[in-house]
Amino acid sequence: MAELFGAIATNRMIEVLQRILRSTWRAENAGCGGDFDRAIADFDQAIRLQPDSALAYHHRGNAWSGKGELDRALADYEAAIRLDPSNPALFRDRGVLRRHHGDLDGALVDFDHAIRLGFSDASAYSERGLVWQDKKRHERAIADFNQALKISPNLASALVNRGIAWRSKGDFDRAIADFDEAIGMEPNMPVAYYNRALTRSDKHEFDQATTDHSKAREFIIETGQINFVRRILAVRNVAIGIHAMGARNVQYSPTVRRFLDSFRLLRQ
Repeated sequence: MAELFGAIATNRMIEVLQRILRSTWRAENAGCGGDFDRAIADFDQAIRLQPDSALAYHHRGNAWSGKGELDRALADYEAAIRLDPSNPALFRDRGVLRRHHGDLDGALVDFDHAIRLGFSDASAYSERGLVWQDKKRHERAIADFNQALKISPNLASALVNRGIAWRSKGDFDRAIADFDEAIGMEPNMPVAYYNRALTRSDKHEFDQATTDHSKAREFIIETGQINFVRRILAVRNVAIGIHAMGARNVQYSPTVRRFLDSFRLLRQ
């Protein structure tokens, strides 16, 4: 009889685990497709079946984050960390969320902890570099992007971010070199063209900047990223390399005017 009950208990546990795996698989795929509500419903089911599943809380947090529900995402990440405090990916993801919340110091603590736990993924360094960038600590940002690229030499986003850091330091040639390399890796990467255009405009290379802006706009439309770029433009005070942009009744050269027109196209 004891063996029978043991077998029933084992079979029940297997069934529960299978249901959790099915819920997790569907939710992860739904999240990737943007169907975050379905993802959350599936992870709700996974958590009901196994309330101590750090994995389910973690991925439900990702889904909440995808929906823009940052407070709920943070609650799920913290629940996952309580259940699995040695998992560095949890601290990495909470760090990303804290940065988006504007909690830069909290984000640094999380990225530092993830790295101390042995997290060897390039994303921890790349994300920490973004925090240093936000804090205007460009040298430290560049050091982290360097480390990210040492781990993942083909990480185009780290090249773009390092290029932005170089531009912030006024080293336009190094910035353009990084944007060039990123575009070589990912030729349809709007953010690389966009930032290279800004950097070329800093150097008064307006014809080349106009070409880059046009390419950025083309790829933005093709990939459906126009709202993302509008958010960038809404929060950045973009310098184009000439002090007279905001002045009235300024007579621009044809080259500068083409550049300004291409820039305005991105804002439509």
